[in-house]
Amino acid sequence: MGFPSGHATAATAFFGALMYLAASLPPRSRIIVRAGSVLLILLVALARVILRAHWPVGIALGSVFASMAALLDGHGAPSESAT
Repeated sequence: MGFPSGHATAATAFFGALMYLAASLPPRSRIIVRAGSVLLILLVALARVILRAHWPVGIALGSVFASMAALLDGHGAPSESAT
C-alpha cells in the first residue's frame, strides 16, 4: 500500500477550498456544497483504501493544504453579509 494517497490529498485540498469559498453562498446552497464536498472527499479516500492502493492519510495532508490556502487568503473567512 502506498502512503499517502495523492488522489485523496488532491480531492481534499480541492473540495476543502471549495467548502471555504462556499461561505459567501446563501445558507441552503452553502449546506449543499459543503455536504457534497465532504461526501466526495470520503468517497475518494474510501475508494483508494478499498482498492488497496493507499492509506487514507492523504485526507490529513489535503486538509493541511486547504487550511494553508485559507490562511494565506489574508482576509479571513469570506463575509456573510456583503452589504
